[in-house]
Amino acid sequence: MSEKLLLKGIPASQGIARGKAKIIKGSQDSNKFNRGDILVTKITDPTMVALIAQAGAIVCDIGGIVSHPSIVSRELGIPCVVNTKEATKKLKDGMMVRVDGGKGEIYSASQPYNILFVCAGNTCRSPAALHLANHYKKVEKVKNITFNSAGIEVDPRSQYFISNDGPDYLKNMVEIYLGEKVTAPIPRGFVLRAYKKQIQGGANPELISILTKKGIDSVKSHKPQQLSQELVERADLILTMSENHKNKITEKFNPEKVYTLIEYCLLDQPAELSQTDLSIADPLMKGKGQYQRMVEQVESHIKKLFNKLNKDELK
Repeated sequence: MSEKLLLKGIPASQGIARGKAKIIKGSQDSNKFNRGDILVTKITDPTMVALIAQAGAIVCDIGGIVSHPSIVSRELGIPCVVNTKEATKKLKDGMMVRVDGGKGEIYSASQPYNILFVCAGNTCRSPAALHLANHYKKVEKVKNITFNSAGIEVDPRSQYFISNDGPDYLKNMVEIYLGEKVTAPIPRGFVLRAYKKQIQGGANPELISILTKKGIDSVKSHKPQQLSQELVERADLILTMSENHKNKITEKFNPEKVYTLIEYCLLDQPAELSQTDLSIADPLMKGKGQYQRMVEQVESHIKKLFNKLNKDELK
């Protein structure tokens, strides 16, 4: 589906955000506002600071380049469009919109919400999240959402390849996929052959065994793919399996919305968030039990993800 241009105004802060429009007349409307919503108002003022801090973007009827919403949005690094004339009249509560702060344009967001799961090799943790998410998508009867997965370290020939680990990781890769015993420094030819085998091999056999026992057969046809600029740009939300992955993606692509899966599920629980390990451990070379624990941890957070996402937005 193509997006429809709804409004134009003055571009006040660059960036693109997609979310649910919420018409805010004052701080008394804060109870209907959720993190990531698009704040739509006549003009912001200091009483709305708490809402602004949670907003995915700001859209105002009036205002100029040095007005309150313009200055605050630039400080926070969120998209903002002012002087749209009729945003509070034309946009309705709950309407899905896409705000382009660089162009000063607001569109209807008719395309499905896209979530991208990312890990290192795209053979274990992120495929587990992908195929479990697609399973619960059917269970929850959610329609307007799509899932994808990728790895930062899948194809060393790609310009988007990001080296994730040191010699120990590469040594394990060569031993797993080539059956060769090697010591550092590991010849590049061995490394390239190992990565090629990884791409051709699909999901990790232990993961396939665990998920098929749950009736999730789609994992059998999983093909690892390298994270790329295109995948990042298509994603409305990127959820990584570890803080290391998150940091490397941020450095390479600087996407607008990237969290670890665990972190995103705890955004509304700051006390627990501050005391929780935000990474899901890589089970590679750690035995079948570790794979089982990884799947259980991922599945638990996929369930939390569906509880967190607004069902009205996704159906």
